[in-house]
Amino acid sequence: MKHLLFSIFFIICITSEISAQKVNFKKGYVLLDNVQVLKYEKEQGGFETNIFNLEGALVLQILDKKDFDRYFFNTENKVIIESTEFDFYTHRQIMQLFFDKKIFNSKGEINSEKLDEFKLLYDEKITERTIRIDN
Repeated sequence: MKHLLFSIFFIICITSEISAQKVNFKKGYVLLDNVQVLKYEKEQGGFETNIFNLEGALVLQILDKKDFDRYFFNTENKVIIESTEFDFYTHRQIMQLFFDKKIFNSKGEINSEKLDEFKLLYDEKITERTIRIDN
């Protein structure tokens, strides 16, 4: 069992380093291979990250909820993805995933077709199927 867990961890580490483009967050910018492609701001103690295009328009909002993560893509359709799949990813790793899956291109623009494919795979519609009772 230990070997299986170690193998899975090792594969995850290797695949996260193999990506063709490297994403970093630095001084308010999202850098793709050290080129500024997007801007970002963190709010609520780092639990919310707003991603803007270079003109300042909001393109993505990442919210770390207690039980799941919520990604709001500010496209024509206003796409919302709620998932527990990426709970342990940092916001940098999430953006790396979005670039690797070609949801964002090298100019920081959203590919709607790739976004729709990603939504079909990972959206769990958590708030739609959850009833919350406040005391």
